[in-house]
Amino acid sequence: MLPSLRDSLPAQVDAGSALTQGLHSWLSATAASTAAAVMGGDEDGAPTAADGRRLRGAGAGEASAEAFEYWLYVLYDAGDQFYDSESREAEVSSWLTTELVAPLAQRGVRLRFALLRFQNVLHKPGPAFNFMMAAAWEDGADYLYRVNDDTQFVGTEWVGAAVSTLRGYSPPNVGVVGPTCDEGNTRILTHDLVHRTHLEIFEHYYPPIFSDWWMDDWITQVYGTERTRKAAFRVRHLTSFQGTRYTIDRSHEQRLQAELEAGRQRIERWLLRRTGGAPVARNVAVDADA
Repeated sequence: MLPSLRDSLPAQVDAGSALTQGLHSWLSATAASTAAAVMGGDEDGAPTAADGRRLRGAGAGEASAEAFEYWLYVLYDAGDQFYDSESREAEVSSWLTTELVAPLAQRGVRLRFALLRFQNVLHKPGPAFNFMMAAAWEDGADYLYRVNDDTQFVGTEWVGAAVSTLRGYSPPNVGVVGPTCDEGNTRILTHDLVHRTHLEIFEHYYPPIFSDWWMDDWITQVYGTERTRKAAFRVRHLTSFQGTRYTIDRSHEQRLQAELEAGRQRIERWLLRRTGGAPVARNVAVDADA
């Protein structure tokens, strides 16, 4: 069981919902997530199971799908009329075990899932993302993939592409990678995957000032050109299903440059302390390696 979470999910998932589409895509694309997918492996590049056993097909430096254990986190607001009901947990827990955990286990992929109930005073995504990613970090996740409840995974190669990209940075695992996504703002990373190092550098996954928009802009730019990539793996962002469910605070855009400068300084200080590395580039280019 994940240390900080209950190993269960709420029930009554509508068969036509984006949530269900995302979960079913896990069966056809190795793994998917409605909120966050995190992966565990030891730091010498030889992935292991939770009990320390070396996993099948896991050579040093390799990043195959079977080389990781996957943790699916779903976060919801306390008081949510759909999710916040203990009576529904058993039904969906059984469904996920039957439809996801068991089939993936037959393919040599281990999945655990958990639910986070969050007192989201603002009812905005920013605080929820920060809380969820901090929980995954505290649980010991090595890689953290922040996606949305309207994200659908495409293809099976995202694990190798993402982890290999992060390990290829100098120093390894300091930076961000995201999928190619044709929906929404294609100039930035609308979904992002980092190593746990990110939350050693930064106090929060995203700057808390960004409660709705500009989180994506910040993480796209803060690491600079040498440590930011849009890779060949893909997602679909099904934004038309539910639309925007919050009021955008556009005044936060005025804080973007200041937060970028503060973030770059944090990265530079961390690199100097840990590696004596060169300063982060001040411009940004998001490359598609497709």
